[in-house]
Amino acid sequence: MGEQNDETIKENTTPENDAVTVEDADGSPAGAPPENDEAADGKVSGQTDSEENFTGGREPMSPRKRAAWIRCTCGVCAALLLLCLTGFGVFKLMLGGKNLSAENITGGRYLTFKVDTIIDYLSTEYKADSSAATPAVTGAADTATDTQTDQGTAVGRYAVIPVGGRLAVVHFPQRYLDSADQIAMQTYYQLYGYTSADSYFEASGTVKKAPEDIAAKYKTWYNTNALALYQYGFVNSLDQTEITYYIDVDSTGLFSDNVCIAMSAAAALCLVYALIVFILIKAGKFSDDITVEIIQEPDGGTDDDELSEDDGTETEDEPEKTEAPAEEAEEKPEDRDDA
Repeated sequence: MGEQNDETIKENTTPENDAVTVEDADGSPAGAPPENDEAADGKVSGQTDSEENFTGGREPMSPRKRAAWIRCTCGVCAALLLLCLTGFGVFKLMLGGKNLSAENITGGRYLTFKVDTIIDYLSTEYKADSSAATPAVTGAADTATDTQTDQGTAVGRYAVIPVGGRLAVVHFPQRYLDSADQIAMQTYYQLYGYTSADSYFEASGTVKKAPEDIAAKYKTWYNTNALALYQYGFVNSLDQTEITYYIDVDSTGLFSDNVCIAMSAAAALCLVYALIVFILIKAGKFSDDITVEIIQEPDGGTDDDELSEDDGTETEDEPEKTEAPAEEAEEKPEDRDDA
């Protein structure tokens, strides 16, 4: 009976039963990994949950790369701002505007047209230091002749041209004044049958709202010359006593052509810079090597205490190996004496 009881006790104390019944102090099985282990969750030491949510689980961006993205974005935004300010005028300059017609003379429209007839000048602009007075409006030939002496100080003129039975006011800058005077003289000689209209020049500009003084001068001029204009066939009706818009030559939107070209060139430089930075980012020129130190606790079987115990056993074994030869050396002289 005593032997049978010992056997049953041994069966109940087998290692398999111990693995099933033995639990840790916190109620978890002995073989289960620790629940709060940062290494098991794949977390990096020093990285908080907010940083993980911000980066979306991706590798954090280096400061140099972030600054490069900011420069690239600013370059694109600056280019778009410059192009919007000019109304994308660079494309209008390259492609040209719409044809000149009575229907197209509306505010903000960009027109390209040929000037082969100038009926008269409404007003002349001079430099600020010039004392010359604006010549009287007496006709195309007289106006062109009287203003030849002021050609050096004039910086612009408002002229009246025919457009399909209607009239339009055009502002010519200084570089067009010589050509405009030739066309005005040609128109005068044509009216009297001396020559035919065989000369012209091309111009482009934006339709803008007419200033009040120019609108008033046009009204006075038209009331004076309406009958002659109708007899020469420049107009098909006598009800064009007022104007609302005029064509500002060498202007693109709110700016002159030169300013538009300069702003468009600056926009192009901004785009080129943004493109270069983008290429460098993709090539990895702004990415720093980020070294992350991962602190991982060892598993249950490799605690520091066990590692220290292993070191102790190794150190204890070494003296035993060194003592054995000494004992043998002591025994050898005794054996010689006995002999």
